[in-house]
Amino acid sequence: MIFNTSVINHEDYESLFNLLNPDYNEEHNFEVKDYIYSVNDGVVKTFQGDHFCEYSYTKDEEGNISVEEIAPEIFCASVKEYNEMKEDYEKVQNDYAVLQDSFENNKTVMEDKTTEFEAKIGELTTKIDELTNALQNADEKINTYEAQFAEIENAKKNDLVSSYESVLAEEDITPIKENVSNFSYDELESKLAVAFSRKAIQGKEKERIPVVDHSNEPASQFAKLIEKYRK
Repeated sequence: MIFNTSVINHEDYESLFNLLNPDYNEEHNFEVKDYIYSVNDGVVKTFQGDHFCEYSYTKDEEGNISVEEIAPEIFCASVKEYNEMKEDYEKVQNDYAVLQDSFENNKTVMEDKTTEFEAKIGELTTKIDELTNALQNADEKINTYEAQFAEIENAKKNDLVSSYESVLAEEDITPIKENVSNFSYDELESKLAVAFSRKAIQGKEKERIPVVDHSNEPASQFAKLIEKYRK
């Protein structure tokens, strides 16, 4: 496999690998000690099976490469630290799984609640529609009853006016007839009765015999005689 990057070419990488793994040959069954996983800025990072290590490398003018292990206490992660990090990572993964399960359960509960609420909303909407239709039907019936009542009321008022036409003069009954719709039956009856009463009173006044006042006329002889005996 050819290994070339922007920081190291294949030949230099192969030299580094051979320096770090001197037993990588047929005699030693191609044993690998350091697995290189990063090469950058003169530093090689490897994994040795149970811990990580870092090496600095240089290249002389003749192209020869040399490596030197960087102090383990500064740059190398111990197996214990690695295991602790791994345990922390597994704990985080477990916590995430618990949270994920809790989220899924809550999501299921919320979806069930949402479905339940939607069903109730649907039922309420249906009842509202039914009540709205019932109110509309009731309004239509009320309008019909009101129209029928108005028709009956108008017929009664017209009959009432007609019953007075023969006893009231045209000038008395015409203003009432023109405003029949503006009066209730009782108001109309009252107005007609008042008009009839006025006419009756006026008729009686015309038929009344006038009384002649004789107080200022000279007394007759008979009257004088009566007046004499009264004293």
